[in-house]
Amino acid sequence: MDRREFLVGATAAGLLPLAPAQAAGTCYPDGSCEVGIPNISMTATQRCEQWCWAASIQAVFGLYGYRLDQTVIVRKLFGDLRCMPTSNQQLYNAINGQWIDAYGRRFRAQAQVIWDPSIGMTNPNTFQIVYSDLYAGRPLISGAVGHATVVTAVRYWPTRPAPQLIYVTVRDPWPYSPNRRTLRPDEVAGTQFLTRILVG
Repeated sequence: MDRREFLVGATAAGLLPLAPAQAAGTCYPDGSCEVGIPNISMTATQRCEQWCWAASIQAVFGLYGYRLDQTVIVRKLFGDLRCMPTSNQQLYNAINGQWIDAYGRRFRAQAQVIWDPSIGMTNPNTFQIVYSDLYAGRPLISGAVGHATVVTAVRYWPTRPAPQLIYVTVRDPWPYSPNRRTLRPDEVAGTQFLTRILVG
């Protein structure tokens, strides 16, 4: 794909809500249940073929009510606007710290890693943490299938002793994929990292 075509075709960002996300939990007649953040029309689209990480951070900030362009995030990490991917640790470093949004509001963000085998973090309570965060209206960033996306919902069978995952709903920043898509359990099983972003 021609890089100029990509950059022209990719929008700068979807319109992000200026109010904190709200969550909802529902169980259906077939016995399955879902918890997640409803009423998301669109999240940020990456402006470069390597900026899924920056667009995902931008989208999470937006769901918390803070509007920030992804170029600010890229510049914070690299010092310029190079079209580069990140390591897991670089992504966490990009999240952490003080920020000022497009309206001049200051806020602090912190990455809290839930799952990252590369640093020995394999939390056995990952599903419960994801469930609790989504129920509280807190989106997460996932690195599944080699691509950063924003986790906004999970659907599952409420089995015992542990729930059985049906699919995870993510918001994909890649401009040529549907913004809302689902990951099957086998795709989720290959997750390279999963982090919550604490914003305050």
